[in-house]
Amino acid sequence: MTGLGNGQATAAARLRSALVTVRREAKRWGYVDRDPSLAATTLLAGSGRSGTTWVEEVIDRHHDHRVLFEPLRASEEPSIAGMPHGLYLRPDDPAPRWRRPVEDILRGRVRNRWTDHQNHVVVARRRLVKEIRANPLLPWLAGQFPDVGLVWLVRHPLAVAASARSLGWDTHLDELVRQPDLVADHLEPLLPVIEAVDGPIERFVAQWCVENLVPFRMLAPEQVHLVFYEELVDRPVEVAADLLRAIGQVPDDAVRAAVERPSKLARAESAVVQGGDLLSGWQRSLRPAEITAAVDLVAAMGLGAVYGADLRPDADAGRALLATPWPIAGSR
Repeated sequence: MTGLGNGQATAAARLRSALVTVRREAKRWGYVDRDPSLAATTLLAGSGRSGTTWVEEVIDRHHDHRVLFEPLRASEEPSIAGMPHGLYLRPDDPAPRWRRPVEDILRGRVRNRWTDHQNHVVVARRRLVKEIRANPLLPWLAGQFPDVGLVWLVRHPLAVAASARSLGWDTHLDELVRQPDLVADHLEPLLPVIEAVDGPIERFVAQWCVENLVPFRMLAPEQVHLVFYEELVDRPVEVAADLLRAIGQVPDDAVRAAVERPSKLARAESAVVQGGDLLSGWQRSLRPAEITAAVDLVAAMGLGAVYGADLRPDADAGRALLATPWPIAGSR
């Protein structure tokens, strides 16, 4: 038997590639979402570059969830066209413009190429909504949809900022400060600090502060399961098991493999792929002056007790902040 000629080999490779694409598309679109109840949904929120995809893969380690990937991306979902990045609503706001489309997302009624592109399940009886734009919306979600399980992942703001800058991302700080209720409830005294930020690292850090200040102030511990990225790195199996129990799962032998496996969005040069230190990379990629200015900014924005120049947070201070009521009508 002779080998395939170049033309035949090329055709065979194209056919294999086409079959892989068909199988992938079948997984993305050929599923049945069986349970539209809100109790069947877990929402995982965190700032961009905070590790949400890694945690998503831990929660869905058996590929038994329908994964809705960042459905609040307004450019991909017509029902939320015009929604700002980091929409803020007060917990008691009926929000007729946004409530129905958000509920449709949480109940699994939304389908599109973007949202479904990480889906693996064929018959889904529960959903996992993974979102990097929802932090300021978490208190409203907790108030309006209490049956939805909320998980909130927080990572060092300088790690987030350094990673976002390396990818050439734009900040959404301007969209946040253009929201009147967000300014009135949280940002009015901080506007001079925000207006003085200079350069991409400070802008990313300021955005992180706004995104995380709101849930730290307005959520109660019983409304959300808070996960610090750094604790997950230091004690992966223990922290992952606590998370899974909080959302009604039973930790199993697959947890260790899931937390030790790099996420599908990890870059080839990232520490998790290269086997490097997952926590200290930002210290090497930022100049000392950038670090000092960013740490001062976090303190000025009210979260200096949680994160500073150290690699790890003061997790106890963060959980104490979460447990301290903030005086906004309808926030608790």
